[in-house]
Amino acid sequence: MKKIYITLLSIGLIFSSCEDYLEQEPVDLIGDGTVIEDLASLDAAVLGMYSSMQAGNQYGELQIFMGGILSDEMVFTGTFPTKADMSVNNVTAENVTMRGVWSSPYTTIFIANTILERAANAGEASDIAPFVAEAKFGRALAHMNLVKFWGAIPLATTSDVSVTSTLPRAPVADVYAQIIQDLTEAAADLPTKADNGTTRATQAAAQALLARAYLYSGDLTNAGTMANTVISNADYSLDTDYANIFDQTSTSDEIIFELFASVQDGNNLGFFAQPVGLGGRYDYSPSPTLLAEMGTGDVRADLIVPNTDAGGVLVTNKYTDAANGTDRPPVIRLAEMYLIRAEASNSVADLNAIANRSGGTTYVSYNQANMLQERKLELAFEGHRWHDIVRTGQADAILSALKPASWNPTDVLLPIPQRELDQNPTLTAADQNPGY
Repeated sequence: MKKIYITLLSIGLIFSSCEDYLEQEPVDLIGDGTVIEDLASLDAAVLGMYSSMQAGNQYGELQIFMGGILSDEMVFTGTFPTKADMSVNNVTAENVTMRGVWSSPYTTIFIANTILERAANAGEASDIAPFVAEAKFGRALAHMNLVKFWGAIPLATTSDVSVTSTLPRAPVADVYAQIIQDLTEAAADLPTKADNGTTRATQAAAQALLARAYLYSGDLTNAGTMANTVISNADYSLDTDYANIFDQTSTSDEIIFELFASVQDGNNLGFFAQPVGLGGRYDYSPSPTLLAEMGTGDVRADLIVPNTDAGGVLVTNKYTDAANGTDRPPVIRLAEMYLIRAEASNSVADLNAIANRSGGTTYVSYNQANMLQERKLELAFEGHRWHDIVRTGQADAILSALKPASWNPTDVLLPIPQRELDQNPTLTAADQNPGY
C-alpha cells in the first residue's frame, strides 16, 4: 500500500520506488541540494512524480473511490469512520482521510515544481523539453484534482517553502487558467504514444486533459475542439470489447493515460474493491441502482457482479487484483472525449457512439439528463460521478433525495483541512468553505 503525505509547509519530499520497466533508479530525495544534473536524473525525478500519483490518497484508491461514496455511485461497506462520514456527506475539517486527499496532490505538485526549477541543469533546452512538459502535465492534473473537490485552493507554482507556506486560496478561474496554460505548453513538447505509451504523458494526454479542463471551466467551445482533436488521433480508438479496457493482461487503444502498476509497485484499488474471499477488504460496493439503470444487453453490467462471499452484494470488477495491486487506473480514455464532445455540441450521435458500443440504450435526443446518465454508466468507478453532478448543479437534487438526513447544499465542496488553516498564517476561519 502506498501512502505519501505532504502539506504546503513540507520542506522535503520522499519518492516511492519506481517501476522496473522504466529501467531507471528513482531519485530518493529532492531537498535543498540539486540532484537533477543530467538527463538520467531528470528522468528519474519525472518517474518519481508519476509514482507519487499512485498513492492511496490519489489514484491508488481515493481519487477513484472517494467521489463514489460522496455521490450516488457507490456504497461504503467498510469500517473506517472517516470514510463512513464521507458516505453520508458528513465530512468535517478534521477528517484525516479527507486531509490526505488534499495533501497528496501537493506532493506531486512539489515534485513537478522542483523538476521545472532544476531541469535546466540536465542539458540543452531541446533535450529537457519533453521532461519539462511531463512535469507541467503532472502539475496540471494534481491542481485539477484539488480544485474539483475544494473550489478555490492555494495555487503552487514554486517549491519555495517561504512562498508555499503562506499561499492564499486562488480563485477557481485562476487555478483553471494555470492548468490550461500548463497543458497548452505541455502539449507542444510531449512525445506521441509511440514514444511514451500510456503510463507517461503524451501530446494526446495533454490535449485530452485540456478538454476536461475547458469543460470544467465552462468553456464548451474549446472543450469540444480539444476533444475532437483527440478523437481524430489515429493512435486511439474505442475498444469494441468494453471489458478489455480493464483487462490488465491486454492493451487497449482506448486508454490515453493510465497509472502504471505492477507486482513490485502496486496500488490499493483491487484490495478495497474486492471481497474478503478474494483477498480484498471490500470497502466500496457499486450502488444497487446503478446496475438497475443498465439496460438488458449492456455489457458494462458484466463488470458489476453480485458476489456470494460478500453476501450477494455488488462488486466492481474494473479492479480485481486484491493481492498484488496491478490494476492500472484509467485516468483518461477516449470514451470521455466522445462524451465531452457530446456535451460541447449537444450531440446525441456521440452519446450513442458510447452507449451502442456496449449494447446500451440508444438515446433519442441529447439533453443534460441523458448526458449525465451516459457518463454515469460509462465512467463508473473511474472518479467522475461526484464531479459531474456538482459541476452541472445536480448534486443537491440527487443527494437530498438519496441522503435526506445528512445532505446539505454546502456539501458540494469539501472543507479545507483544519491543519492547513492552523498552519498557514494567510488562511483564516473566513477562508473555510461555507457550511463548515
